[in-house]
Amino acid sequence: MDTNLKKSITNVSVVVFIVLLFKSVIRIPTYFLYNIVRIIGELSHIWLIADFFAICLTFLSYSIVMGLSILLATLIFQTPKEVIFPFNKPNTEFTLLSVTHTVSIGFILNLAIMVIMLLFGLIGVNFKLGRPIFYHNIPSILLNALFIGIFPAIFEEMLFRGVILQSLRQYSNNIAVFVSALAFALCHNNFPQAIFAFGMGIIFAVLTIRSGSLIPSMIAHFIYNFSGELISNISNNFINLSSIMLLNIFIYLSMSLFAVFSYKLFKNKFGSVYWYPNLKEQPITNFQFKEMFTSIPFIMIIVVCIFLFLQGVVIGVL
Repeated sequence: MDTNLKKSITNVSVVVFIVLLFKSVIRIPTYFLYNIVRIIGELSHIWLIADFFAICLTFLSYSIVMGLSILLATLIFQTPKEVIFPFNKPNTEFTLLSVTHTVSIGFILNLAIMVIMLLFGLIGVNFKLGRPIFYHNIPSILLNALFIGIFPAIFEEMLFRGVILQSLRQYSNNIAVFVSALAFALCHNNFPQAIFAFGMGIIFAVLTIRSGSLIPSMIAHFIYNFSGELISNISNNFINLSSIMLLNIFIYLSMSLFAVFSYKLFKNKFGSVYWYPNLKEQPITNFQFKEMFTSIPFIMIIVVCIFLFLQGVVIGVL
């Protein structure tokens, strides 16, 4: 089966390029229509209705991109659907503890990325991030947070922890985790988000393998996205700066405690979160490394990752 590893890595690269291409193609008309809707809302003072249509438009375009990407990915890999979309019902206690730990780690990792960006800022490099959209009324804030929670949790888990991860597990769980996390990272828009996505991609992938189901990673993905977006919007609209700082301190301290306690409880009940029990996992062989890093499309992925970093540095300096 190793002889097909390079072909599978090439398939992953093609899927990544498809996602990036679809995002680029649909971004322009979506951005244009989105701004028309927002302008109409501003002129007519019907912000609630305008926000509703703008949010729906945004996630409709996202659904088209990811839906088509998943469809093409299933055709490219030709892996049985029952393999790439495992929706077995996991153990309830396992799901509760693992999801709590994963969400907590997500907040801590986000804090680490913020610190790294701050350090870059001290040397004059400020990465240009996509400007977040903040809504000014509770219904719009809730709807946006709900959609940001639901849609990525479904589509991204099906593509990266479904099609890509499951199709690569025939070679090695370690290879599958690494490559699926790298693909997940590359499909984000900038270097800081890519680093965060790579870290969370590894955790989501391990969680999927441990549980034998996409459900725990979907739940964790939803909770993190929903709560993060909700906190961000509420903080920027209804809380002053000093209160925001206190809120952040409370959140990150709480998440640290949740991460420690949930990990200890999980380890006592199920073993360590970060390894695969009852699976005879073989180390990645030299041949497998060679197959991975001699795939031209895979090398192109690495080059694009480096380009994203350098682009962020140059833009930040200028």
